[in-house]
Amino acid sequence: MFRVPSLTLVAALFAFDVQAATSGFSVIVAGSFNTPTIDITNESDAADLTSFSLFLGSTELGIDFVAGLGINEPLGGSATLVFGDNANDDVRTNGFEISFVDFSPMESVNVGIDIDELASPISTSENYLEAFGILDGFAPAIVTAHFSDGAVASASFADAVQTASASYRLEGSARVAAPVPVPASLPLLAIGLAGLAGMRHLRSRKSA
Repeated sequence: MFRVPSLTLVAALFAFDVQAATSGFSVIVAGSFNTPTIDITNESDAADLTSFSLFLGSTELGIDFVAGLGINEPLGGSATLVFGDNANDDVRTNGFEISFVDFSPMESVNVGIDIDELASPISTSENYLEAFGILDGFAPAIVTAHFSDGAVASASFADAVQTASASYRLEGSARVAAPVPVPASLPLLAIGLAGLAGMRHLRSRKSA
């Protein structure tokens, strides 16, 4: 007796494994006592890095300014400071956020920041290791990156790894499931099987 295979079975035969892509970043902070340089690298498999933010855990220390955005930008892209201050003045913030255009995988940008007392109207000289919470006993800074595939990755400087005498590295990543491709022939096959099933049903009714 001829039996029409179920659509579930046919779909299973055409099933594809869901591949998960990784979107991530690495950050290296290094440099002088109160004016470190922050290197940001897009470590993703395929996605662009669209925004990056860093917020201090300290309630006493702040960022006076973010420098270098007009010079250090993704190749063929751009970087815009959307939160924070880019002037060396009496304005302090507890962090900054940068938006990017065409910040592709394996590209890097770097910025410089100045750490001062958050409430002080004058420039001070504060240890960025304390501001970032790299030293024990201080609240850690949190970094967050958004990617073009919808992934969001965050990391705490409490997990930073020392790579040199005055250099610390931090990584963050997230995995996003890629869409499952459907063969172009599958809908046609489903229609054909449905037609065969209908014909079989009609024949069984006539023979009854």
